[in-house]
Amino acid sequence: LKDFYQSELRLDAKTKEFLSTRLTSGLEFLKALELRKSTLRAITEELVRAQPIFFTRGFAHLRPLRLKDIAERLELHESTISRAIHGKYLKTPQGTISYKSFFSQKLETDDGVGESQKSILERIRNLVEKEDPKEPLSDQTLVKALKEDGIQIARRTIAKYRESLKV
Repeated sequence: LKDFYQSELRLDAKTKEFLSTRLTSGLEFLKALELRKSTLRAITEELVRAQPIFFTRGFAHLRPLRLKDIAERLELHESTISRAIHGKYLKTPQGTISYKSFFSQKLETDDGVGESQKSILERIRNLVEKEDPKEPLSDQTLVKALKEDGIQIARRTIAKYRESLKV
């Protein structure tokens, strides 16, 4: 392509150099876009593999996942994953959500598997939504309800989560 244009145009050396530089820059830009696209696709495929139940059942079933986990699986650096997902959204059966929503801290459970912070937030939201408005559930009652599911959580953490959920 470059050779074609250079042979067709009868330009001085300075103009040819200018056009050549611009063409090279444009081609490098296109390569960078393709690399970014393939990186985001690989991240998306890995998220689907890591969070299969989320896609069918929602946030209450979001498993703990860190940027580091995806980075290791894809053999990329965490910062590459972070930059690739920054400001990006994914259309899911649960709606269009931020890529960052898939990543969550792990809270230990009795069975040793662990639970994601976001799934616990969703459980708290569900419990509060189902409560009798005349007799709202106390933080301690929520602690006991989650403990029955094998989730060890402090009362003050429940209070913090309620505040973040605005419930």
